[in-house]
Amino acid sequence: METTTEQINRRDFWQEQMGAWQQSGLSGAKFCKANDLNYSQFVYWRQKIHKDETKPADQEKRGGFAQVLCRSDQTESLSLSLPNGLVLRGICSDNIAVVRELLESI
Repeated sequence: METTTEQINRRDFWQEQMGAWQQSGLSGAKFCKANDLNYSQFVYWRQKIHKDETKPADQEKRGGFAQVLCRSDQTESLSLSLPNGLVLRGICSDNIAVVRELLESI
């Protein structure tokens, strides 16, 4: 099994390769062929690095709980705000089963 240092070195290597690839203007396959790189590993690291770069730091995986705020001024329906920014509005006794199914599927 790789040590943390080896994992960091591998990640650094592939980040450098991604930068060189983007500057080259070549397709991924042509870049890999020209630089003697494994295309499957290239695709894996391209997706992994892109995913990590676009993931906001404050959206780390948290526990399975969401904060529920009760407002006494809303008597017709409820709304539920999830940590990822999704808001479910219009929750009432008629559609509570649908809301439960949605939350279970998250």
